[in-house]
Amino acid sequence: MHVTILYGSETGNAESIAKDLGKSINEAAKEGGKSEFTTANVFEMNQFKRKKLMETWAASPANGMARHALIVVCSTTGNGDAPENAGRFIRFIKKPVPESLSKGCADPTKPLTNVAYATLGLGDTNYDQFCASGKLLDRKLNEWGAVRALPLVCADEATGLDSAVEPFLDSVLDGLAHACDSGERKDEVDDALGGGVAAVSLTQDEKANPKPDIGRESECSAAIDEEKGSGSPSEGLANESNGTSSSKPKTEQSTSMSAASKSASPLFILYGSATGNAEHIAKDLAKTYETYLSNPSFLGYFTSVQCCELNKYKKNCLDTWSSSPDSNNLQKVKHGIIIVCSTTGNADAPENADRFVRWIKRKTTKGDTFQHCAYAVLGLGDTNYDVFCAMGKVIDKRLEELGGTRAVSLGMADEATGLEEVVEPWVGNVISELAEVCKGHTSIGSLNQGMRLPEANKRPIRS
Repeated sequence: MHVTILYGSETGNAESIAKDLGKSINEAAKEGGKSEFTTANVFEMNQFKRKKLMETWAASPANGMARHALIVVCSTTGNGDAPENAGRFIRFIKKPVPESLSKGCADPTKPLTNVAYATLGLGDTNYDQFCASGKLLDRKLNEWGAVRALPLVCADEATGLDSAVEPFLDSVLDGLAHACDSGERKDEVDDALGGGVAAVSLTQDEKANPKPDIGRESECSAAIDEEKGSGSPSEGLANESNGTSSSKPKTEQSTSMSAASKSASPLFILYGSATGNAEHIAKDLAKTYETYLSNPSFLGYFTSVQCCELNKYKKNCLDTWSSSPDSNNLQKVKHGIIIVCSTTGNADAPENADRFVRWIKRKTTKGDTFQHCAYAVLGLGDTNYDVFCAMGKVIDKRLEELGGTRAVSLGMADEATGLEEVVEPWVGNVISELAEVCKGHTSIGSLNQGMRLPEANKRPIRS
């Protein structure tokens, strides 16, 4: 049987554990060992898309196994954040199940029913968010339908990792083999193993005053999981890869907050796109947010989304932008606008954005046109051309000159240098940063200032 081992590692501990385990499996197989597993692949978590792991796991195993085998080893950094080489995987699994994976599934929300897994989290009880990443991964994999072959194990660096890691390594292959061979559920696996591995490494205080498991999980995953339970690219979603957070000190709240608990206008997402890249980013962001709006427990600031081409600004947006959303007329609450625009030809606007660009560049356009708006702009371009992200720069500059409030520094996506390192962090935080400003908070975000966001597997965007 084959096992996949994924790791998220900041200091090298999780990577070392994962690679040592994979090496021992492969070497034991060559030497004729008795383990059920004869091959192991070890990858950083962020390689999951390139290796097409989700697509593989969504399909039934072809080797006679009841399930694919997965081992996850992940540390937690900062204030409950994911390691940089695990951030994309965690952001992906926190989102709704994509349609490409849910097709053909008996339950579209559970595409990983063909997977059995075990999670080892590394953390330090000297910090508030102990093993937050490990706990989040263990929970989300189970929510996506994967079978938990062993209870979550959390190793504490403060008291010595080995006390939890060694028992996990001793038990994990037997537990996985049982789940993958028999197709039994987690409770049946636990019975077969006699309880197996302890779920969490407790501190002395916790042993004396134990808390319910669900309380520990919600407590420790708070910093990396959705604020207010959303799990969306919306308010409160932290940027795991660069350590920024969208939460603002309560002292920054304005006196208009009581009137701004919910936005009076939609979240406007507009795009200018020549080859489809900008359009795809904009529509995907809008669709994801709309998915969360359908959840009754979702507490996001914006209550609806308006997504359209930039050239439809006059028909779909301008009347709203021109009026204040603040009934108290305090000039602090704003409409929220996100613009994603590419550059074509000789630093030209895409055809579906040219009228908007000409309008904001006119000297006759009123200087207070965007006084009631907060905005964030993502420009797409290619540094192989002389003028990089010209349209994104023009739009970002002119909206401010026309009275708009810049909520997020201009993001620049570079086709020449690769996509995923920056696109997902930008999308994962832009709505939260924008919402804070729209609510009337005085703090302005600086998400990904000057960051270049390339796009892979698309025709080059000229700039």
